Amino acid sequence: MRTTSLTALLGGYQFFFDWGVIGLFVGPEGSFESVMGVAGFGPVETRIGARMQAEIWARPSEETLATATVVLGSARWDAYARISAGYRLFGAYLGPEAAAYADRTGYGKWSAGLHATDFSFGDFNFRLSGGCSYESATKRFGPYMSVASWVSL
Repeated sequence: MRTTSLTALLGGYQFFFDWGVIGLFVGPEGSFESVMGVAGFGPVETRIGARMQAEIWARPSEETLATATVVLGSARWDAYARISAGYRLFGAYLGPEAAAYADRTGYGKWSAGLHATDFSFGDFNFRLSGGCSYESATKRFGPYMSVASWVSL
């Protein structure tokens, strides 16, 4: 079993337009990885690198949202991409999403599902996602669920 932890501290800028927002963020990242064998966890491999994230949040109409996100990192030499679309219902944008991830080791993962994006509690906004994913390491399909949050200042 491989245990991986990734941390990053990104800063950047968001460009606001009538139709939506483009965000560009960069910063350092660290990856910490250990493999568990018969004798327990092995040594931790630490990698330091840089991370870049680009996002587009487009609102073609008041009721619709389309997003695209790309994240590239050099600590693990990995890439992640996600696209989604949504229609505003019950205080959030609800709709389909798809994502893919790959790294230098040949590991890959893709997922497809549904999301509820931009529902809020005070200054905090959330996205809840769930669906089906496929991992190259196990060559199996399985469920996924994720929660993302951000603060509106």
